[in-house]
Amino acid sequence: MGYIVSFNQPATPTQEWDLLPLPDSKVVLMEGAADNLPDEAAHIAAQRISDQVSSLTAGDLLIVLISGGGSALLPAPVPSVTLQEKQSVTRLLAARGATITELNTVRKNLSTLKGGKLALAARPAQVISLILSDIVGDPLDLIASGPTVPDSSTPQDAINVIHKYDIQDDIPLSVWSYLTRQYQRKSSKDQDFSHVQNVLVGSNSIAVSAAKVCAEKLGYRTLVHSTCLQGEASTVGEMYATMAALLANVFNGRDRIIEKSLFNSLLQKYGVDGSCLRLVLQVAVEAESQKKPVCIISAGETTVTLRGDGKGGRNQEMALATAVAMSRDSILRYESRTQVVFMSAGTDGQDGPTDAAGALADPGQVTRADEQGLAATEFLENNDSYNFYRSADGGQGLVTTGLTGTNVMDIQILTVCGSCDSNL
Repeated sequence: MGYIVSFNQPATPTQEWDLLPLPDSKVVLMEGAADNLPDEAAHIAAQRISDQVSSLTAGDLLIVLISGGGSALLPAPVPSVTLQEKQSVTRLLAARGATITELNTVRKNLSTLKGGKLALAARPAQVISLILSDIVGDPLDLIASGPTVPDSSTPQDAINVIHKYDIQDDIPLSVWSYLTRQYQRKSSKDQDFSHVQNVLVGSNSIAVSAAKVCAEKLGYRTLVHSTCLQGEASTVGEMYATMAALLANVFNGRDRIIEKSLFNSLLQKYGVDGSCLRLVLQVAVEAESQKKPVCIISAGETTVTLRGDGKGGRNQEMALATAVAMSRDSILRYESRTQVVFMSAGTDGQDGPTDAAGALADPGQVTRADEQGLAATEFLENNDSYNFYRSADGGQGLVTTGLTGTNVMDIQILTVCGSCDSNL
């Protein structure tokens, strides 16, 4: 007999009506993890899944549908740790800027289903997992914390993450006690997963390729900068402002001294690959000669180190940091004959605990906000990008798509148009 288990972020409201099971359906729909945070509703759903999977036999087939958000939708903490205690560890690590890889390493080692344990519980049934990747590099064991994939991490790895962010004195005692008791436990990678087939069906490279095709159809000279973007969101935003200035300089007549300074800043301060930068310049020069605009596309997943108590997400924070950096750049603010727009947005349609996917930034945004009495730097320092964008320019800078029904990380788009391309 065949069974399907799915833990995915929801579709858009219109799609939800089409996908809801009929009254006599055998499909059970359980919702949880509001704002992408594990909660009691998700915990109950995880227990229901665990009970169902544990009863399967050799003649059964289990199909598992996995996407980003699965970690929050499948919370099943080990017996000695409560859901609230596990949540507190996740919040502490996220506030310190831990990467999704580090977060999921800790989650897996505190779970009875993550880290391949769902697949092991289903044995001897056959298991097929169809996976949408929301993590840079598409590591199957980390997507949704890898419930059907052999886990290469150990409790010692989780302890190392906790030490790295110096939160060992802040986490619940039950968590620390469990991990230290289990530290010699081996990973699950050597266990028998011959009954499991994991298939990657979607990733950010697919989204980036589609964006590139669309931009080219609109007349842009397009370049994919990266599909592995990582780092502190605000720092990456500053990098994009510098790249925007580099591109604008080409359209402004290409001052070689300015170009060298911006090139070296991107290379040395922000670690952008030199060969990539030369391609960016080549595309910009060709676009300027052809009187075409430029579109630079990237994708990945950044992090935010919390300093304040505002509301926002990594995409809105990146956009605001880009706007602030652009406002301080004389090329973009005063000397440019170009129009520059930057966007960072989550492909799932939700950036942090907000109703926005991300935000737009341009060189004049901060000045316009100042005229409204909004100090952009103060919002940025308070990690309050959502409230900034909700108020500035009448909220026009927010990118609001609604939930998309998929999640392949975030996408960034930088466009630079010469004065003759202002209709694009």
